Order: sequence, then C-alpha cells, then structure tokens
Amino acid sequence: MRDDTVLILDGEVRVYRRERSRRWQAAFSIDGKAIRISTGKRDLDEVKDFARDTYLEYKFSSSNSLITKCFDWHAALASGSNPISIFR
Repeated sequence: MRDDTVLILDGEVRVYRRERSRRWQAAFSIDGKAIRISTGKRDLDEVKDFARDTYLEYKFSSSNSLITKCFDWHAALASGSNPISIFR
C-alpha cells in the first residue's frame, strides 16, 4: 500500500491522495457498486471523519432504499445540511 493511502472502518473505506494533488479522495463499495468521492479536504483527520460519515450515510440510505445518487443529495452533503431532510 502506498504511503498516501489509509484504510478506515476495518478496510471498508480507503482514503488516498492522487499524484500531484493535495486533497484526499475516498473510495468504498455499497451493494457491489464502487463509490469514489473527493473529500475536498487536506487534513487527514478531517478526511477520515468525512469519509466515515459519508460511507455510513450511503450505507444507511442503501439499507433504507433512499436515493443517494442525485444532485440534491450531494448538494446537501456539501453544504453541511442533513441530506435525509431533502426527501421529507
């Protein structure tokens, strides 16, 4: 494993930095579908928290048959709002 790759949640989530980038990415799988996101963050502790929270939100949404792949969902996440509230 490269020095700029870290596994969290017992290997369920991989956070990594691409070459020539200061920002971290995260990758995980939900129901067999690969999900990759940019965290937009530079601090590794913040990245780990963000990636963990995002993974758990995707996992919860998948388990409860909620839509996760739409602009409103990602916009709510990016703004710090609760994405679940947009579907009520």
